Amino acid sequence: MATTALLATLALLLAFALPAAGSSPLQQGSGEGLITIADIDEVAAPGGNSIQERVINGTVTGELDGTFVQEVRGVVRRDGQVTFQGTMTFTGKIGDCGAGTITLGLNGKGVGGPAPVTESRVRAIRQAGNDVAVVGQGTVSQDGLDVTYELTYRCR
Repeated sequence: MATTALLATLALLLAFALPAAGSSPLQQGSGEGLITIADIDEVAAPGGNSIQERVINGTVTGELDGTFVQEVRGVVRRDGQVTFQGTMTFTGKIGDCGAGTITLGLNGKGVGGPAPVTESRVRAIRQAGNDVAVVGQGTVSQDGLDVTYELTYRCR
């Protein structure tokens, strides 16, 4: 049983480490954007902390050119520190991979308040609505309403 699990893990690692037949070389890109709408709902406030659900809309240009919608849930601590996780759905052009929709999983941390400063790790995740063949990961930084990002990705 342990051998089977080890072999399955190794196969999974090799599948992500080796380029698939017909996939593009590893690419890097960056860009910037702007948050246009932020809808924030406080769902609980245990022990002086705030648990919030946020829906954030925005636009980006650069390697990604289009719009995004983030749906995240996080904790804002009394000292202003924030941790959160959720998804980001991007619709638009992704480098040379084409145009369409892709969903990214994200988790991040930072400082909350009227002008939050956060950094998130993002990675492409499989979702039924994805229609651009791309895999990758990166970082998204937010400073107030301004967004910047850096990506490493591969078209499949």
